[in-house]
Amino acid sequence: MASSVGPCLEHPEQTGTPCARCGTFRCGACLADGLCPSCRGNVGARRPQSEDAVGFGRRAGGRILDMVAGQAAGLAGGVAAGIVLAVLEISGVTRSGWASRLDHGFGFSILSGSIASLLGMAFATAICGASPGKAMLGMRVVRTNGERPGLGAGLIRELVYFIDSFFFGLVAKGVMDGSPLQQRLGDQWADTVVVHARTLPSSIDSSVPRLLLGIGVGLFVQALVLAVFFIVAAL
Repeated sequence: MASSVGPCLEHPEQTGTPCARCGTFRCGACLADGLCPSCRGNVGARRPQSEDAVGFGRRAGGRILDMVAGQAAGLAGGVAAGIVLAVLEISGVTRSGWASRLDHGFGFSILSGSIASLLGMAFATAICGASPGKAMLGMRVVRTNGERPGLGAGLIRELVYFIDSFFFGLVAKGVMDGSPLQQRLGDQWADTVVVHARTLPSSIDSSVPRLLLGIGVGLFVQALVLAVFFIVAAL
């Protein structure tokens, strides 16, 4: 027989009882009406239906807008890196001529940009279920049970995107055409669906502050990762 008590997931020093929905142990400070904070936030989740799912064309448009936003984040990261490197040069930490050492060729640009985009998009998806492009075109990412995706799901989606994007997205389109929920490989592996934001219950859809927070954090992460790449390359 399973134990009815155990250490709280959030406060391990406290003894907890299972959440009525997900079963994780939570102490009295975490549980309310028998539910942990995560499950309380997902009350009212509805499984996505085929008519809720977004097709290839709109999602491709969202990715194009994401690339534009990524360019802006890259510019911000480059400016930040330049300021840091200038201060390091004045302080004598790095030698002069760092600007000429920034150009490491096409491979370096692809690697740094890909890692920055992967992390930024994953964080945005975990926080608000949308990248800048998805938010502008009225799309959200949810799990197949209708709940919010986590960071793990966001990372899986973005990692597998490099496969889905082969041949200008034809791999993704072929997989989506055979999926009732229009899932590309990344969605299938992460157990997520891209839906129209208007189809989500208010308890799951992101509020404007949460949406702005998620997109802001995502772009900040992209800029930060690129800045770190630039600084390391110039040292």
